[in-house]
Amino acid sequence: MTQENNNITATPLWRSFWAIAGALTFLRIITLGLSSAELGPDEAQYWYWSRDIDFGYYSKPPLIAWLIAATTDLFGNAPWAVRLSAPLLHFGAASFLYFTAKNLFSKQIAFWVGLGWLTVPGIILSSFVITTDALLLFFWSGAIYFLSRIFTSDQHRATNFAALGAMIGLGLLSKYAMIYFPVALSLMMIVPSLRQRFLRPQIALTAFIAFALLLPNIIWNGLNEFQTLSHTADNANWGTSMFKPLSLLGFLAEQFAVFGIIPFAALIYIAAKRSAWRDTASSNKALMLFILALTPLTVVTLQAFLSRAHANWAASAYP
Repeated sequence: MTQENNNITATPLWRSFWAIAGALTFLRIITLGLSSAELGPDEAQYWYWSRDIDFGYYSKPPLIAWLIAATTDLFGNAPWAVRLSAPLLHFGAASFLYFTAKNLFSKQIAFWVGLGWLTVPGIILSSFVITTDALLLFFWSGAIYFLSRIFTSDQHRATNFAALGAMIGLGLLSKYAMIYFPVALSLMMIVPSLRQRFLRPQIALTAFIAFALLLPNIIWNGLNEFQTLSHTADNANWGTSMFKPLSLLGFLAEQFAVFGIIPFAALIYIAAKRSAWRDTASSNKALMLFILALTPLTVVTLQAFLSRAHANWAASAYP
């Protein structure tokens, strides 16, 4: 047996990310099974859509309905079965973030990143309801992981670029807020060292796969008067009076509840430090991650100031 295998065998369960994360997820699934809570209005709407599989629906892309159809076909239409994928998706997101942190930093940091994700207040709540956010955060975390593989590899394998495209495309089929990821990726091209990492011929494969996955939903929208896109635009609520500082303050206060008081404060503090934005070899990892985090947070904060924004609209900032 190798030394590495000896170390794995000797790791106590209380220091194993997989043991703790698996136990937390199992307890959440058991709690769902024991809960008497009926479906909320949005959850009931998603379940209703799942009875008629299509490439799009009135207010959301189709993946949430497809996922509910899969779990309810297996386990019936009880509320716990409708919600079953939520804790599993957050476990999957935590796993992607664990591997990302291990790839970029260390196994010790990965341990705290993975478990930290599962104990974020918004994720705890989201584990007991079925929403498009669980899907979005799973694919967003997957996209971060494959981006980190591209960042750390000198071989520029097409498989990593293809997987990144798949994560972005499936994320867009989950919630259109996934669009912030390619926007952030575009912003990285401003940084010379990051541009050298990501602006490769293989990036065309990323764009092609993402677009190909989204195309059926685009066609569905075209055949249905662009209902989903129109609803998304209506949510922005730009037709009313603009510039609402109280809405901005309320949104920022809600972020402390979503991400946690200490984590959100730390994120803002560290992002505000000039050293976090230096284009140097040692800081490029942090620079890449800050661009991914602050792109959705900045856009939605501006939206909150202009009109309104719900607390979960910036959720993709936090992986």
